[in-house]
Amino acid sequence: MKKDLNYSLINKIMLIAIVISTYLFFDYAGVLKVIVKLFWALTPFYLGIFLAWLMLPLGKVIHRKTNFSLKVSNVLAVAVNLIVVVIFLLTVVPLIAWQISSFYSEINTIISSATTSLAKIIEYLNLDSTILNDWVNAINTTEVIDYAVKLVSGSVGAILKILTSTFGVVLQIVFAYIIAFYFVNDINSFFKKIIRLFSGKKYERNIKVAYEMSDVLFSYTKGMVLVSIFIFTADTIGAYALGIPLPFLLGLIAGITNVIPYLGPVIGGIPIVLFGLSVDIKTGLLALLLAIIVQSIESVFLQPKILGKKTQLKPTSVLVGVLIFSSIFGIVGFVIATPSMALIGILLRHSKYDVRL
Repeated sequence: MKKDLNYSLINKIMLIAIVISTYLFFDYAGVLKVIVKLFWALTPFYLGIFLAWLMLPLGKVIHRKTNFSLKVSNVLAVAVNLIVVVIFLLTVVPLIAWQISSFYSEINTIISSATTSLAKIIEYLNLDSTILNDWVNAINTTEVIDYAVKLVSGSVGAILKILTSTFGVVLQIVFAYIIAFYFVNDINSFFKKIIRLFSGKKYERNIKVAYEMSDVLFSYTKGMVLVSIFIFTADTIGAYALGIPLPFLLGLIAGITNVIPYLGPVIGGIPIVLFGLSVDIKTGLLALLLAIIVQSIESVFLQPKILGKKTQLKPTSVLVGVLIFSSIFGIVGFVIATPSMALIGILLRHSKYDVRL
């Protein structure tokens, strides 16, 4: 008796084949470059739409707590968000710029001290094989230090370049908030009109799917912000308590990189450990312990509690999403990969093929 075909597996294979074929075709035809340029050009528009959508729950809270109408409350919610952003730009950004400048000026000393501590740890553990000895000698060479300085300064330079293009950034933020103020009271009807345009007779079902997508995206955004704030606060306080230089910058790096699936905690923890080793071996080991404890709390308690299982994504799907979106959108792709795959997953689950990522 023949076994039934595993249509779910066949659907997944076909889906992957279609995605890869489409990507290769668009990349070969140069369409991807046009899409990416259009993506960046429309940044104020979809950022404004995103802000308007994100402020709707706060508008409802203001409406419940005051005598203001819902429309006025929504506008006030966007205004509150704008005030918070302005305060952030006037207070936190200068601090970040100062710490980046200090990091750039002290990088030679930090790398030299950290590599010396690493060499001592390896020597203490009696790991004196030829490979390890060669590695220790290598990391003490001027060439490797110079390479690390160029690598870090290149990243810092890219950040500074973004920060120094003040006029363009401010202009985009202004346009985004203008769009947010304009759309905040019409955001739901705006999306409903788009859904109706492409739905036909399936309008009611697609509305339910859209609400599910909105719920998942909002839960993910809120949860990720809360988790990142915890990482930033815990690592900053911990680094400051241990006497590690530039604790605010290190905590900020850990909080931001945490949005990158799987690799983020490692990327964010490495600078803390290296900066700890630049002080001495004991501080470096305590910094390692700090990074492990903070990330353990995040992954074991906070991630399941705050983020839950809203995305319903398997680890392989997340990794595939990271590879695809990062190759198209660069650093931004790492950030949008998981929520984008979650939304794609909802659409596929509600399709006639019922494909689950």
